[in-house]
Amino acid sequence: MNDKIILPFFNTLLFSNQELVTEIEKYKNVVEATNQPNLYERLEGLQGQLTLCEKALAEYLETKRLAFPRFYFVSSADLLDILSNGNNPTAVSK
Repeated sequence: MNDKIILPFFNTLLFSNQELVTEIEKYKNVVEATNQPNLYERLEGLQGQLTLCEKALAEYLETKRLAFPRFYFVSSADLLDILSNGNNPTAVSK
């Protein structure tokens, strides 16, 4: 997946997850909340989409590591932080 596809895909995944959580929050009883029709299938679908999103993110980080070999020694979480705060050197240095 390229960069232009990843963000809308992630936003759709985030919206679907928030929608599901909002529906579940309506119930006070966990048994009632988890016995909704098609809940298992919806959760499996979200899990599949999340897996695709994780793979796309890993591919993106790999392209950054290929461009900047020093990033091979940085964890994925730290690399995301560096890339997201690239215009703020004081935040990157923490």
